[in-house]
Amino acid sequence: MGYRWSILVALSIVLLAGCSGVGLGPGSPSVDTPTPANTSTPTATPATTSATPTEGRQQFPPGLAADGVEEPFTALDAHASALREKSYTVHEVREIRYANGTLYTRDSSATRVSSTPGRYLYRSTVNGTAPQFLDGTNGTLVHYSNGSAVFRKTEIDENASYGIVTGPGKEPVSPTAVEHGTPLNDERIAVLFGALSNASVTQQDDFFARVTATSLSGESVDIDGNQVSNVTAVSFTATVGSDGQVREYRLTLRGTLNGHEVNATEHVTYTDVDSTTVEPPAWYDNAASNSTA
Repeated sequence: MGYRWSILVALSIVLLAGCSGVGLGPGSPSVDTPTPANTSTPTATPATTSATPTEGRQQFPPGLAADGVEEPFTALDAHASALREKSYTVHEVREIRYANGTLYTRDSSATRVSSTPGRYLYRSTVNGTAPQFLDGTNGTLVHYSNGSAVFRKTEIDENASYGIVTGPGKEPVSPTAVEHGTPLNDERIAVLFGALSNASVTQQDDFFARVTATSLSGESVDIDGNQVSNVTAVSFTATVGSDGQVREYRLTLRGTLNGHEVNATEHVTYTDVDSTTVEPPAWYDNAASNSTA
């Protein structure tokens, strides 16, 4: 456990010191390093589970207790285990607005993950007055993995380009090396749960628990690659199933970015477990013909 806690400390530095929690994993190509998003705000209704609570005493999901998160890695492992070998859809929205309501940046994405390992479809769009997609433009990035290679479509100003995701040596990148293909948000969930300084957990019913907190263990936080400092007005809520799967979490806060007061939101949901389908997109043939794979 000591090794894993050292990882959590390092990841907490990521959360509180300015490195994005999404994007491509280690060894992934620089062409896809932006963290774009789609423009719609998802809504989700958590799915019920067949778990049966023990009669006569309050039950909490793994790693959680009434006074907060006892074991972040236990919670993390339960979440990953609950989704293993299942299909599901992940919606992620990260948004920063100036105090007057003007949009600074908004990254929103949806990833459809198949129960077949390495098969997924990811779509992400970014917009705002300070876009961070492909050297300062707004646009959409789509990844499709057929299980052996990852193909991409990039849209900027209605102009589209197609290809295969490659590494530094132009070799095709394995689907498992692209973080969008396994969006369990393991690191982010562990870091957020571990950084909650006054969390409490309440049992909503026999199948769901609610985690809440109003402060983090630091005065700055990374929101999609943007370092927000002087953090106040923190609100964190998460819905966790009795099996440990995080159905949804939302983080809102107020802070300072580049000398300006901002409000930030991060909202992630997991839906359509065991009912998500992944089909090749219409542009797949174009991307395959433009690749060297």
